[in-house]
Amino acid sequence: MATLAVHNEFNIYESADARFEAAARKLGLEEGLYRFLKYPNKEVTVYIPVVLDSGHLEVFIGYRVHHSIVRGPGKGGISIFSHRDAG
Repeated sequence: MATLAVHNEFNIYESADARFEAAARKLGLEEGLYRFLKYPNKEVTVYIPVVLDSGHLEVFIGYRVHHSIVRGPGKGGISIFSHRDAG
């Protein structure tokens, strides 16, 4: 298991990573389970070009990450309807 020596509490990724590392150490996770939980199942990166008011073109990067979905959906709830009508 990698240890995170220094982390920036204002960086949300580094803060979450440091908390995961601390929890993994306390739980004594086996190496395979540690890697399974640490790294995502699927990662999607999108690039969104935006023309700013100044006329400058800026490209923003967005991420969507799914970790294990073994226990169910990774985002959102499940809607169950007892009946539906065609109209």
